[in-house]
Amino acid sequence: MDPTKSAFTTGEVARLCSVSAPTVIRWIQEGRLSAFRVADNGGRRISRQSLLEFARRHTIALGPLFEGSSSTRLLAVTTDPGLERALRGTLTQQKGFELRVVAGAFEAGAAALLLRPHALLLDVEAAGIQPVRITQVVREQAELSHTKVVLFSPIQSREEAESLLVANADAYLEKPLDPDRLLARLGKFEFRGPLAAKPGS
Repeated sequence: MDPTKSAFTTGEVARLCSVSAPTVIRWIQEGRLSAFRVADNGGRRISRQSLLEFARRHTIALGPLFEGSSSTRLLAVTTDPGLERALRGTLTQQKGFELRVVAGAFEAGAAALLLRPHALLLDVEAAGIQPVRITQVVREQAELSHTKVVLFSPIQSREEAESLLVANADAYLEKPLDPDRLLARLGKFEFRGPLAAKPGS
């Protein structure tokens, strides 16, 4: 199966999601997964974009799709509406980025292991976020060993900035977000290593 193709059959989606074909058909019938019919045989097809959006909503890992994608996957953790809007506004205007935003440390951990992001964007003001601990956990996971960690914080002093570097993050950026600085920082990273998304279960 070509993971870069633009549309998939229900059988292909079933294999990608590790479910049965009847389950995929039920998702379609329930309106949870968008599909269209092809003219020659009336069979259902699911567009790549629809499948990606469905997988993100339901935290389903699509290993082959991500392995075949050249996009840079970014996972942001924030409860700040302003920062989320800034991230979405900046990154959705750029080609080559796939952004997912979650609100808490627990959700971030689960999403990180499934999506294997190239970069983890942490808002240190978000509830439950402990930069030192989270960065340590990322470094200890073989699947995330090459994930870059970027901290966002409203820096008030040099001492505060230095304290963030103790977290062993790869970079920190001040809030409110400067879009140009974010893109410049991401552009300096050399994303490498075993970052293919984990096959779903």
